[in-house]
Amino acid sequence: MKVLIDASGNVLARYSDIFIDSVNPSVEPSQTIIDLPSDIIGEAVIHVAITEDASGNPIYTYTFDQASIDQLWRNIRLERNSRLSASDWICSVTDYVVANKSDWVDYRAALRILTQQPNPFRLVWPTAPASSVVIVA
Repeated sequence: MKVLIDASGNVLARYSDIFIDSVNPSVEPSQTIIDLPSDIIGEAVIHVAITEDASGNPIYTYTFDQASIDQLWRNIRLERNSRLSASDWICSVTDYVVANKSDWVDYRAALRILTQQPNPFRLVWPTAPASSVVIVA
């Protein structure tokens, strides 16, 4: 991800690594486009401070909108918990037989570790398996 910053380091815009139609964004003389490292949550960067090391190489320090990140993680946990609750019966009720119960166990395990992904803005949700339920008399 790339960010466009002004002379003060404020983030003006965010861009994907590949610009649409190979058109680069217009950059004013007091603005700079910076490539963010892949481990940085670029969607939440709001300020970039630029200093130099002893050799004159730039050092970037990023400021994040931490409140937005925290709120997004809270929303993700709520949705994750809702999906876990919705699938509880498949793995716990013995009056039904689910043909692919192990797929559901794997799905629920993937939901539980969902918040271990590093970037909440680029979260990959597991897909719930289709199931055939048989009622046991």
